[in-house]
Amino acid sequence: MESKYTFLLPAYKAKYFEEALLSIKKQTFKEFKVLVSDDCSPEDLKSIYDRIVGNDSRFGYRRNEKNIGSISLVAHWNLLVDLCDTEFFIMASDDDVYEAHYLEEIERLTNKYPSVDVFRGRVKYIDEYGALLLNDIMYPDLLDQAHFFSQIFSGNYISCEANFCYRTQPFKEKAKYVDFPAAWFSDDATHILMSSDGCANTRSVVFGFRNSSISISNSWYNSNEAEKKVMASLDFWKWIKEYRTKIVEDSEKMLVSFALENCRRKIVRNVENNIQMCGFRAFLRFYSRLKSELNLSMPVLFYSWLRVYVRQKNI
Repeated sequence: MESKYTFLLPAYKAKYFEEALLSIKKQTFKEFKVLVSDDCSPEDLKSIYDRIVGNDSRFGYRRNEKNIGSISLVAHWNLLVDLCDTEFFIMASDDDVYEAHYLEEIERLTNKYPSVDVFRGRVKYIDEYGALLLNDIMYPDLLDQAHFFSQIFSGNYISCEANFCYRTQPFKEKAKYVDFPAAWFSDDATHILMSSDGCANTRSVVFGFRNSSISISNSWYNSNEAEKKVMASLDFWKWIKEYRTKIVEDSEKMLVSFALENCRRKIVRNVENNIQMCGFRAFLRFYSRLKSELNLSMPVLFYSWLRVYVRQKNI
């Protein structure tokens, strides 16, 4: 059977790995293959892989000699994109799950919109045990780039990566994943970049995005990760201000301007949350950029940082 889609799965954590593999294996649309890439994990991922999908010829396994993700998650993603030879790919994860009809719904969209390069599966937010926390709202089948840009920074949008499917060749031609520290905002930038001909959305919920304590999204108390996220937030803001001129605005200038302001608010929230966890030297290093590029009140930020610093010292 010729494969049309590839699930590229960079793997490091074992906790939900079995569940992630099973959710792919159970897809009702069968014309796909999977490449699992063990990022030199200290956990025994191979035995889980062998037990769950080792006898399924659609699945393949490789292991990096050195851990790439600790230096650049995006470098690992782009390495896998280079290895992909199918028409479409999905950058899966080792802790999220797909509904059985995910690929069936994506197939419907890729056939319906042959000029579109990026396809988004509707998301549900789940907890560590798989219980539902929140459903994504239903978006139109097809959004042009300006409306998709606005969608990303609306208050009810669940942002993640593994629910997206891309046309492989256009993705490679557009320079692949945008690389920011800790891959923070890399998915948003890449989605915008790939949506120049619009983004198609599934109507039904087809993907479970897990809220987990071991996810990078929840690594709030790690000072090194916090520094990376602040740097990525600033880099993304610079990137989006430059890229916005390429978004076809026409009669949607107000929409794009509104979306840009919502984007800035999201970036500011990320900075405010993460700067508190940075060391004092890092705070000083970011000082001028936060003031000049985001127009933040540095006395207020410093007061928030100091409160957290004192509380940690007293613990």
